[in-house]
Amino acid sequence: LAPDLWGIVPPKSAAFDLERKVLIFASLTSKDPAAMLAPFVGLAREIHTVPIAGHACRDPAELAELARSMGFEARPHATLEQALGAVGELSRVLIFGSLYLAGEALAANGQEPD
Repeated sequence: LAPDLWGIVPPKSAAFDLERKVLIFASLTSKDPAAMLAPFVGLAREIHTVPIAGHACRDPAELAELARSMGFEARPHATLEQALGAVGELSRVLIFGSLYLAGEALAANGQEPD
């Protein structure tokens, strides 16, 4: 995974330096969350963990504990909406971990795929 996942703002620009890079993360029970988080060590400090509605997923509190053990600041949330509400205005957010979570995010934004 490359740092350019954070968008089109070049890393050396003043705007990029002012923004926090935040992860909203969920993991199915069949996946290795440590392996999914490892590429982001040093790229993001803050992680908000959530469940994946309607799917066998890892507990957000357990994911937050894992993330803290890897050096992240982490907070669990009961829903994606709560996690998004906890993110500051000057933040660049990457929602990842499952396509189910991505679909939930798109639906919440009125952008459900066909």
